Amino acid sequence: ASKISFDKEKFELFVRKHSEWIHDYALFCALRDHFDTDNWTLWDSMISKKEEHAVANWNEKLKSEILRYIKEQWELHESYILLHKRASEKGIVLIGDIPYY
Repeated sequence: ASKISFDKEKFELFVRKHSEWIHDYALFCALRDHFDTDNWTLWDSMISKKEEHAVANWNEKLKSEILRYIKEQWELHESYILLHKRASEKGIVLIGDIPYY
């Protein structure tokens, strides 16, 4: 088993390439953990309405957790690339996404 080593350039490229969703996803995950529920209607009303100042406040408050979730997505992405490459080398074709649990 190979561990994915952090590559700042690849990470930054991944974040830019997925900028339409990655930060919102990571913020949602961090908020889910903070409020101990994924039911966003039970969160602080200002963040559940995505009010600009509330989003900025929570981004600052949860910045390390947000970064952790973004890095986790990058690691999963890199792992999938490696898996796809190794499978291809063995003549195995992977079709679609593979869920990670």
